[in-house]
Formats: sequence, C-alpha cells, structure tokens
Amino acid sequence: MAGVASAPPRVAPPRDAAPPPAPLDDTDQDLERRLRELTARPLADGAIRAGIPLDRAALGDRPRPFGPLAPLAPRMTRAEVRAAIPSAASDGAMLWVATGIDGATAELTFDAADRLDAVVYRLPLAARPTLVLAWGAPVLQTDTWFDREGGWRARLHEDAVKGEVTVMMSGFVPFAALLGRGPDGLAEVAPLVGATLSELRDRFGGRLTGVSVQGGYAELEMPRATDLCGAPTELALELDGAGMVTRAILLQCYDDADVNRRAALAAMEQQWGPAAPQRTKDDRLVFAWTLPARPPERPAERLIEAQHVVHAGQWRWEVVIRAR
Repeated sequence: MAGVASAPPRVAPPRDAAPPPAPLDDTDQDLERRLRELTARPLADGAIRAGIPLDRAALGDRPRPFGPLAPLAPRMTRAEVRAAIPSAASDGAMLWVATGIDGATAELTFDAADRLDAVVYRLPLAARPTLVLAWGAPVLQTDTWFDREGGWRARLHEDAVKGEVTVMMSGFVPFAALLGRGPDGLAEVAPLVGATLSELRDRFGGRLTGVSVQGGYAELEMPRATDLCGAPTELALELDGAGMVTRAILLQCYDDADVNRRAALAAMEQQWGPAAPQRTKDDRLVFAWTLPARPPERPAERLIEAQHVVHAGQWRWEVVIRAR
C-alpha cells in the first residue's frame, strides 16, 4: 500500500553459526582450574616448573589466606584486591590467582558491593592432616578455624567423590561484638527502636537498604559472617505508618551444630544477663530479657525475646527488640 513502509526483511542466522558454549560440569570445572594453575607457572628449561609442596610452611601458622594471597584483608574492594595481587586474573565475576603450590587452586568471589566475599582454596583430599598440623584442630563439629586477630574464618568441606577438600575463608565479626553497648542491647550506640526513617538515613547512609514505608519495612546491613555462621547476619526494622521503627528483628544463623546454637545464647546472656525462659501460646520456648533504659535520659526500657526459627531453610536465632 502506498505511503506505508514495509517491514524490514528478517535475516536468518548463518547455518554454520556456532552454538553458545555449554556450561561446564563439575568435572570440567575442576580440570579447568588445575590446567590454568599449571599453565600459569613460569617455564624452566622448556618445561613447566613444579610448584612448592603443600606443607606447614606453605600454609602458615594461622587460618588466613596463604601463598600469593597473603596480602588480602577482609572486605577489600575489588580494586584493592587487584592492587594487592597484580597477578589476579578475571574469570567472569570471580578472580583466580595462581598459588604456585602443588595441588592448590584459589578463587576469589565478591558480593553485590564488589567487596571481597570469600577466598576459596581447593586442595587434595589428603590435605586435611597438613591443615591440622599447621592450624591446629578445627572447632568441634563445624570443621572451622578462626584467626581472631586477623578477622578470618576458614571452613573445611571434604568431597570424597571429587577427591578434594575445599577451604572457604571469609572475614567475620564475633557475634558477641554485635550485642550489648547500645540502648537496644546492640552495638549500635544510638537507638533503632523509636528512630525515624529520616534519622536512620542520616546515620547509616548506604547501610540502610530495602526501605518500604508502604510495606512498613527496612533493613540494616550487617557483617558478612560471624563466628557462628558463614552467612550474613540480618537486621530487619519494622516501621509504622509515619516511618518510625517499632521493632528491630535480628536473625542470626548458626552452622549446623548444637555447639554454635548454645554459643549464641551464651553470648546474649553474657551481654544482657540470665534469660527468663517462657512459653508462647503455641508452646514454643522463648528466652526473654528486660533491659533498663540506656542511656538514662531515654525512659523506655527494652524487651528482648529470642527463639529458634527456620528461615530460608536454615535454623536461626530470631531476636525481637521493642520498647516496653
């Protein structure tokens, strides 16, 4: 029809176009890791030079990044990591580093803020006795070591099928350090309960996330990991219609071990005094504390109730804080 532009012809892709590469399975990924580790080593007399042995000297005497990754510190930015380890190479969103250690590969992952999230070492299955010799026995039941001075936690996972062990290192903050100094029984020196959304934005800036006045909810960014759990602590803030915090809800996960569940309760009782066990209407056990007004010029006391819940498929302590 005159005056009407015809649609452009569809162009079919060439018949010999290569299909997108298929994702690598676990076996191919392991092979790729080891091959890139080998090919990254310098040549000597035309042959690939053997790496140094995986022994106590290579690991160091503390559970922290070792080999060429020793300059790392928890929560470094990606730019800081690259500056500290110029040899780090990109692999998608991750970085990998040639360790130069026989049988050892290393990868670095980053969080949404592009800060160092974890250092993952993959070692031969027979490496466990060497790790224990270098760092001592891990914490009972959790296969976790701690470098409390450097702020690192290292958790071991053994995979007999692949014939390897994985050591995942991440920065951590002791759970007890999140509690106790502020009016809400937390480390925050100014109160959360009773604060307005405007005040929170001024105080916390980018730490305040997921704000929804309509949904009556906000979240305060917390440490990536604690001595109880390798996953982040969560701190939710419930808001009323005026945008004021009515309750703070702390969700603290603990690794699959009763020892860490009890350690969390011990930390709370150390900071807040002995708990008063109570039963809810549906017969659930709740531990309760009443904190005096802190500081004194703020008259409201705080009622804290803690119980076990399953959240996102994982057991956690749910700690609810409100004005009494």
